[in-house]
Amino acid sequence: MQDGTPLISVITAVYNGERYLADAIRSALEQTAGLPELVVVDDGSTDGSAAVAESFGARVRVVRAPHRGQGAARNEGMRVAGGAYLAFLDADDLFATTKHALQLAAFERDPALDIVFGHVLQFVSDELRASMGSRFPQDGSILPGHLATAALGRRAAFDRIGPFCEGNRVADQFDWHLRMAESSVRTATIPDVIYHRRLHDRNLGLGDVDHRKEYVRLVKALLDRRRSPATERKP
Repeated sequence: MQDGTPLISVITAVYNGERYLADAIRSALEQTAGLPELVVVDDGSTDGSAAVAESFGARVRVVRAPHRGQGAARNEGMRVAGGAYLAFLDADDLFATTKHALQLAAFERDPALDIVFGHVLQFVSDELRASMGSRFPQDGSILPGHLATAALGRRAAFDRIGPFCEGNRVADQFDWHLRMAESSVRTATIPDVIYHRRLHDRNLGLGDVDHRKEYVRLVKALLDRRRSPATERKP
């Protein structure tokens, strides 16, 4: 921090996520560089999520909000965050301890960058492994992470892309990525694993019919935007 202003604000939206939240918070607080301001937005949880976040004391800023979904909770976190850079951490996932150090180094190498992504390691949560056995096809897979949770970006870049969609239950990150691709932000992807995505029984249903319909609607909205007259470009 310089003059009380945080360099990085990490925003975590949580809804009934007390089971994994403490691990997520610790992974943000244990960064080897860019010690962050951590904002946890409790999205109207009915479990002990807010209490878990508050147990970390002054190191974590807890915002309680009515239940409106992940997109709305992330937007609330952005409104109160004070960092020059923004990062997003899901309440059931983990940052690699060197995440911010590696991404800040990329900004130092190329100051013209707006957002730096990294790679994501998927891992099976212990209770899922116990119930389904040791064989799981996605365990240990490493993927390029081109979503907000694997990003470190300048606040100005996030402002340019715009807020997260609040009308979709699960596809707000996908919508954000589509709008980012349409924007003028300059991005880079480093080869390092900087984010660990937990696979568990509550996120295995992301491919069900209702969720697929959300993705179809978002792709249609993208095509509609591309077909519409670019009236905003008129002087």
